[in-house]
Parts: sequence; C-alpha cells; structure tokens
Amino acid sequence: MLAGPADLLLIFNLTESGLLGSPAYGWSPSAVGYSNFAFFVGGIVGVATAGPLSDWVARRATIKNNGIREAEFRLPALIPFVCFFIISHVVGAVGYDRLWPWQAILVCGFGSSGLAVTAIPTIAIAYAVDCYKPISGEIMVVGTVMKNVLGFCLSYWVFDVHVTNGWTGVFMTQFAVSMLPVVLTNYYCSHGSHRSIQHHLILTTMALPVRSVPKALSPRLLRPGVLKPTTTWQARQIATAAAVEPAETPPYLPYDLPPPRSSRAAAIREAKPFSDFLTDTHARQHDYLRISLTERCNLRCLYCMPEEGIDLSPNRDLLTTAEIVYLSALFVNQGVTKIRLTGGEPTVRKDIVPLMHQIGALRKDGLKELALTTNGISLHRKLDEMLKAGLTGVNISLDTLDPFQFQLLTRRQGFAAVMKSIDRVKEMNKLGAGIKLKINCVVMRGLTDHQILPFVEMTENEEVEVRFIEYMPFGGNKWSQNKMVSYADMLDVIRAKYPEFGRLKDRKSDTSKTWQVPGFVGKVGFITSMTQDFCGSCNRLRITSDGNLKVCLHGEAEVSLRDVLRNNNAGNPMDGEAFEAVREIEMARTTSTGAPGGDSWMSKEQELLELIGAAVKRKKESHADMGDLENMKNRPMILIGGPDALFIDNKMGSVSSRLGKEAVGFIRRVSGANNKLPLCAPAPERIVGPPARSVKAATARPGSAPTAYALPDGKKSMNKLLRRPDGKRLDGRERRAVYRRIERIGSPKHSGVLRSAGLEGDRKPNPFTQELQSAVRSGVEIADAGDNAWGLSPDDLSTIDSFTDPNTQSASQSNPSPTGRYSRPSASSSSSTPTPPPHLTHLTSTGEAHMVSVSAKPATNRTAIALSTIHLTSPQTYNLLVTHSAKKGDVLATARIAGIMAAKRTSELIPLCHPLLISKVEVLLTPLPPGTRSGLMERNEHGVVVVQARVDCTGPTGVEMEALTAVSVAGLTVYDMLKAVDRGMRVEETRVVYKSGGKSGVFVDEDWLQENGTAYLREQGLVLPGR
Repeated sequence: MLAGPADLLLIFNLTESGLLGSPAYGWSPSAVGYSNFAFFVGGIVGVATAGPLSDWVARRATIKNNGIREAEFRLPALIPFVCFFIISHVVGAVGYDRLWPWQAILVCGFGSSGLAVTAIPTIAIAYAVDCYKPISGEIMVVGTVMKNVLGFCLSYWVFDVHVTNGWTGVFMTQFAVSMLPVVLTNYYCSHGSHRSIQHHLILTTMALPVRSVPKALSPRLLRPGVLKPTTTWQARQIATAAAVEPAETPPYLPYDLPPPRSSRAAAIREAKPFSDFLTDTHARQHDYLRISLTERCNLRCLYCMPEEGIDLSPNRDLLTTAEIVYLSALFVNQGVTKIRLTGGEPTVRKDIVPLMHQIGALRKDGLKELALTTNGISLHRKLDEMLKAGLTGVNISLDTLDPFQFQLLTRRQGFAAVMKSIDRVKEMNKLGAGIKLKINCVVMRGLTDHQILPFVEMTENEEVEVRFIEYMPFGGNKWSQNKMVSYADMLDVIRAKYPEFGRLKDRKSDTSKTWQVPGFVGKVGFITSMTQDFCGSCNRLRITSDGNLKVCLHGEAEVSLRDVLRNNNAGNPMDGEAFEAVREIEMARTTSTGAPGGDSWMSKEQELLELIGAAVKRKKESHADMGDLENMKNRPMILIGGPDALFIDNKMGSVSSRLGKEAVGFIRRVSGANNKLPLCAPAPERIVGPPARSVKAATARPGSAPTAYALPDGKKSMNKLLRRPDGKRLDGRERRAVYRRIERIGSPKHSGVLRSAGLEGDRKPNPFTQELQSAVRSGVEIADAGDNAWGLSPDDLSTIDSFTDPNTQSASQSNPSPTGRYSRPSASSSSSTPTPPPHLTHLTSTGEAHMVSVSAKPATNRTAIALSTIHLTSPQTYNLLVTHSAKKGDVLATARIAGIMAAKRTSELIPLCHPLLISKVEVLLTPLPPGTRSGLMERNEHGVVVVQARVDCTGPTGVEMEALTAVSVAGLTVYDMLKAVDRGMRVEETRVVYKSGGKSGVFVDEDWLQENGTAYLREQGLVLPGR
C-alpha cells in the first residue's frame, strides 16, 4: 500500500513527460516504445539493487547497535534511489525544453525513473513489515514490468495506425491501459490472502534477538506495555524464583542463517531447577498456565452458557492488562513454559493483540508456547497480528460441521466465520507459520454424536488434530449421564468404518489420547475427563478473569491473586500507571537504602508466591469421580477461565466446621480482599477439634439404660426403611423426609440414660453432626465453636475426657431445632428471657380478625422468595410450552407478567395484608423436561414448570404474601393458557423458601438451599443463614 500511491504518481509523471516531449522531437510510436523499454531496463536494475543494498545498510547499522535490529535501519538505503528519482525528472523537464539528444533523455530520464519506481516501493514495504524481500515488493515489481511491456507493445504495434489523429489520444490511452496492472496489484495487496504470504516471509523476525530486560521489578514486569526498557538501571531478581543465570546479549546472526541448535545433552545440563512453588505434593510440576481474559462471549453455546445467561462481573473486579502481564511474568519466572489465553471468548477483548505482544515478549525469560482457545468467530481478522505477537497454537471450538445445527447449538450465526478462521490457519501453515491447529468437539448424545465421522474425515488431507471431548458437568449446562458419549463408544463408532484406526504414543502431560487413521494426514484425540482422567500427569493451573487461581478444572477451591495484588492500591485495579508508581518507589527505596525494605514489592511477590504454593500443595491427587461431579456445584464453563467460587461443598459440608481455630485459619478458602492464607501450617496436634463423643463424667447404673434404636414404622434396618413397598429405593426428597422423622424421634431411646447420668434437660446440640448449612458462620464464630463445641461450662471442660461408660456414649441428643428450616433470630432474641409461645397476631383476644398495626415497627430491608411447581400430565404439553406453540401465545412470558402484576396488587386480594411500596419483583419460570431429577420435587413424568418469585421492599412488614401471590397467579396463568391440551395439570408445593429482614431474621428452606447452594445466595445479595 505504500508503493501504490508512489507508483501511480511516477507513472503519471512519466507519461505526462512523454506526451509533452514527443511533439518537440517528433517521436514515432516506435520511439515511444523504446522509451518504455528504457523504463523497463531501469526497473530491472532497481529490482537487482534495492534488496541487497537495504540489507547491507540494515546489517551494518544492527552491528553498531549491539545486535539489536530496528526497522528504521533500512531507510538510509532510500537515499540513492530518491536521487535517481529527482535526476530523472530534472533530465526530463530540462531536456525537453533545451532539446537534448534523445539518447540522453532515454537513458537518464526514463532509465532513472524506472530504477526509482521499483526500488522505492520495495524498500518502503520492507521497512513497513521489517522483513527481507517482502512479497509485496516483488508484486509491485511485477506490476511495473507488466506496465512497461504492455506500454511498449501498445506503442509499437497498436497505435502506429492512429498517429495521424494526434498524440494525445495515443498517450492517454496508453496511460489508462498501463494503469490497469498497478490498480489490480494494489487491490491484491489489500486483500487478506496477500497478508498471509507476507507473514510467511516475516517469520524469521520471531527468532531474532530481543532486547534484554531485567526480570523482577523490570519495566516490563511492573508496567507492561507502557514502560520502556532502560540500559542504565539494574533491577533486582526475584529471590524466590528458580535459579537463572543473567541473560547475555546473543550475538548478531545474519537474517539468512538459521539460529544454532544446541544438543539435547547440553540442554539437559543447562536446564534450570523447577520452582517448588509450582510443584505439588504428588511431584507434579505445573508449567502450563491458562488465563481467562474475559467473561464475555459472542456465542451462547448449550455446552458452556446457561440458558438463562450469566451475570457479568463489574469491570473493576476483572484483571487489568497490566495485572495479567505481571502474573504471567511471575509464573514464567517460576518455570511456566506455556500460556494459553481463554475466556469467555478471548478475541472479544479489545486489547487482545497488545496483550499478546506483551506476553509474547516473555520468550526471552523462558516462555516457549503462547496459545489461544477460541470459537473462531473473529479469529481470522486478528490472526496476522497475533502471529507477530508470537502465537504458536490455536484451539478452535466447533461441535458440528452442519451450518444449520451450528446455529441451534450456539444460538447464534457464524459457522462461515469459524470455517474461514480454520482455513486461514491452514493457509498460513502451508506457508510455514507453524501454528498448531486443534479443533475441539464436545460430543453429546442425540445432538453431536452423528458428527464424529465427518470430523474424522476432516483429517484425511489436512494437518489438523480433531479432539473429541466427553460431555462434562458444569453449572447451568443440564448435564446428564445419558447425554455423555464415552471414550469407548466413540472408538466403536470410528472403528466401525475405519477398522485400522490405531493409537499413537502420547507426549507427557497430554490431556488427549491421540489416534490416527492409517494414511490420513491429521490426527484424532480424545479428552476423557469423565471415564479415564489424566490427573496423574496434570501440569495445568488456571487464572480466572476475576483473578482467582484454580488448581483443578473440576475443583471448587480458588484463591484470589487479584486481592493480594491490589492490597497496596486500596483495592483498586492496578493499571500501568500504578505499576509505574510502584517501580519508582522501589527505585527510590533501593537507591536510598541500598536494599529493598520490608514493605517493598519483594514482600508482595513473596506473599503471592506463598499463596500460589499453598494452593498448589493442596491440589488433590485426582478430581472427583463421575457420580460426585454430577452433584458438585461448579462455575459455568464460560466462567472457568465470574462470580466468586463456592465457599462450601453443597453436599459434604465445610471441613472448617469440624476443626479447631488454627486449622480454620489455615485451610479457609480465600474469598475476599481480607482473607489470606498463613505461610505455614500449624502443628497437627493443634488442628483437631474437641472429641466427637464426650460428656460430663457421671456414675451410671448398669442395666438401667436401653440401647435399642427406634425407627419409624417398626422397621428393623435403615435399608428397609429407605425402600418403597415395591422394593424400589426412595428418591432424594423422600429419603430426606425419612431422615427428618428419625431426627424427631431421636437416635436411641435415651431418656433412661440421661436420667441415670444426671444429664436430663436442655443441652446444646452436637455441632459436628449438624447439617452443613446451619453451621455456615464467620471465621471467628467457627473458631469459637471449635474451642467449646459442646457449649459446656469451664468445670465440664475440665473433666471432658474422664467419661468411660460406653453405654452413655450414644446419649448425644439430635438437633432439637426444626429440621429442614434454618432461621436466624434477631439480637434481642438471644437474651436469657424465655421466648413467649407463638400466637396469631391477626386475631384479637376474642378471636376476631383484624389488621395488625405496623406503625411502630422500623422500616428495614425485606426480601421473600416463594416457589411453586406446575406438574404437566400430557407428553405434548411440554413441547408446546418450550416451542412457544400454544394457541394463546407465549405462555412463560405471559405468566411472568401476570406474576409481577399480582405481587403489586396483593393487598387488594388478601383482606388483612398491608399495602407496601415494592422495590423489586422478579418472577422466573423454568420448564424442566420429563425425567429431570431435583430435590424440590418427588417425581417428573411429563415435565414440570418451576415458578420462583422474589419480592424486595423497604418497609415495616414482610413481603412473603406478595411472593406467594406472584407464584400462585403465575402458575394459574400457565394452567389457563395450556388447559385446552392438558386439563390434568397440578399446581403444587407453593411455599416460601427464603425470607430475610424483620425481627424473626432469616428463614431458608432446606431443600431449596441444597438445590441452589450458598453461592446462589451470595450472587443474589441475600443474607446467609447464621450471619
């Protein structure tokens, strides 16, 4: 593009000069053809001299600059050709006026112009891309030669018969036709395929020496993309980093010579020791870091994006570019050799290319691979610049080769754009780019399993690796084992058509098992996280977009690196200016004291490394199996790589509730800005909590205490109790109902035991046998509970270990509080004053109903959530509902609006209900397909619609009635709109599942909490029980 305008201008000037000079000399068409031939000869000379001259000038300047090459070093080579350009015009202008000999004008004028018109574009484009002999310069030369050959032919053979008509038509026609090759050349140079060829020729720049920059606290590390390296300032090294010898400036190598290759033995001898911070207790060295750049995505794939979408984190909660580059450098200094950028969709981040340039600059510190995982929608537009930044691998997610199914799976269009990105990578690889291309396909039974063979056939003639991924459970993707196609099933499908399909040898730490059809160019891989995990060789760590370190894809534990980074910046994001300020403070402190101070950035790095090391050391040997993964709460796939991680396991319970104070401080997961892990673990004997079975010493009378357990319905064993009369096991809700009946009855028949031991009366329940959610407390409360978990007096504690009678060890009473519900009383209710018995406030002493006065109550924040379920009884009803095919219109949208309107008019429907100024009404209707299991319902034969309504207000009384009215009217609206096809629908289980505010505190339904988890309460800004 630089050559285009210059070439057009030169051709116009030369043609104009020829037009003005011909009448003076009386040139014939043959003479004009000779002038074009002279121009052609000059162009050949320019082609022969421009490249070598510019290379020689640039090489000499690079040697003087200590081997560091700059693009500007080519520019001095333009000087002689610019002189030729000036000479040609001077000779043409002066020679025509003074009638110089035509031979002089032919050689000096046209020859010099031809020399300049090819040499100047060649050097200009070489400067633009900083590459030896770019293809664009060659194309400009071909265009120039074509112009002159065409001009010679037109002048010598075609226009000879038209001389009698004058020279103007001849020259102008020649000018117009001669311009055609140049215009076409310029169009080609602006096209995408030209840029790929250009990148093929600039690959050598990636292997050239890079300016040496100090590691820790260097301008690159402290202010990525903003600071410029300096040669006078000598920065300190990270004291905890792996041992690294100071990098010397590599010797200059000519561009046309490959870099020397060291022997494998020398590489082993010179290998630096791996960092202990990135080595776990199972001797796994983590040299692979995956960084999520954003939560946003331009697709809505069924696999990773929940149907209801996700709540995006505020921008200030996400890592800034400077923070990402700093953490990348920190990990590379500890031994990470591969970084993969993920999302969300990483290419939607506006500064993705500058960010990759800064991370790519870490190659000199040991980074070997910079990869990208993308959906490919916009990759083809940015791939050229990413290659310049050092991109070495691309994984493209594509679940189907059917354009129509693609739109169904992703809820968006874009199949053509994805295929364009894949073809673009292939095209660049044919030219030598060397980008590792992998296509990831999630195989889902009934959706994409028929695409296995088409993907395998893609590898027949293309050097690409297609990887099939077993369907994995993540938040919101409605995982079911029936949807998963196992590794063995996929092999059977492929071997049915390709019996010779064989296994290849996998590299260490490969996540996929690699296979190949004999004779095919590409390969096929299988990622078998569900059936055959690869945890034993796992070398991956993940940083989420909000700055949490996640050591296992399927794990819940996360630690916040972002909060540690921002501690010294008042919790604000660290941008380039903040890192620059830290660098200046460090330099001033080092200059004044000669060594970094105790509060220096060195301590910050140490704290980060200790935090990272502690998280890596806690990494388990393997993740949970398929059954546990199905029930575990995890982020949606799009956020791995969002909201805060779960603080507790939804089913197993928090380990911290069973440990002492020091253990709680050591293992607590970091979930806030003020939570930090201690640098060392407490002694093992100080971790354990109080004994699980200890009561006050007492003298027991032998034989006086019955020991038989009492089970409901006269059952003799739990196994029989948990089965229906037909022998089938109870489902989750029915089992929990049985457990609650047992808890109400009590563990053993223990009244005699308590009387004999002198312990009959009120006692605190055993905190170690309580359900998890009732024990969700702050760290201080948990620690206090660990010191005195039984609530005994100091005298009791002094004799806590003196109990010896085994008959009384089973005397611990079950939790007497109402099971299945969690409530937090207000502060005033915790006094020693006995609580008055409950009564109906709407009734007077004579039993008459009246409206309760709330004028004396303070206005507080009130929230209520109600739930209702509509059970469908016809198989066709669910299909009509989800496809919006009901005759009356969109059922779910109409019911949602009806529920909102009903909540606002509750006081008009319920006689004694107060009118309130409602601040928020949210109604959600979720259709569940037949067979979906949930703890909120007993069975689901033909489909269920779950209606949930949340109502918020600031007022003197609660909003439970508003929430109940909303779900009731919404459910009735669903019935009304579908009754024509299903009159047997049932609206059932309408109830309040959450309430907060007011004197009575927090109330939560057990089944609802277990279904959603405490993370849902935090995300929705709800008060947790026990807080």
